[in-house]
Amino acid sequence: MQKKTCLCLLLAALLFLSGCGTASVEAEALVCAMMAEERPLPAGRLYVLSAPQDAAGHPNASLLSALFGNGTYPSALDAVEDGAVYLSFSSPCEFAVFLCKSTNGTEEVASMCLARLAYLKRYWGDRGQAITSDRGTVTVKGRWVILCLSSDTDAALRAFRRTL
Repeated sequence: MQKKTCLCLLLAALLFLSGCGTASVEAEALVCAMMAEERPLPAGRLYVLSAPQDAAGHPNASLLSALFGNGTYPSALDAVEDGAVYLSFSSPCEFAVFLCKSTNGTEEVASMCLARLAYLKRYWGDRGQAITSDRGTVTVKGRWVILCLSSDTDAALRAFRRTL
């Protein structure tokens, strides 16, 4: 996990230093920048929608259905051209970034993310870790939809904006 985190941080730093524009920044780099703000980053896994289907980090349809579709593949993902999701295994921390094909798709993707956030609040609340409103948010910025569940949501969103 530490090696993956270091690679993510390096990628995010390189993209930031090169002055990449919105069109060339990948969702993976944005999620990695957000992950870098979570200290300590809980054990988890990064999934990248644009990864090759046989790659370890590519989420399959079953996983996406379980996370964002309540058991069925979410039609909102048809509006997405790139995306990345970090899932924590042990504490309330999750980052998801989706680049929609157009701004027309952001509302449906944001609704999908709001449903995921509501689920996470119930899940962690049932385990004695209530999620306050300042810890979880869904934000739309242009064609990007960001789900952020973090101990410091503001810092994670600042990292997203810096990397973008």
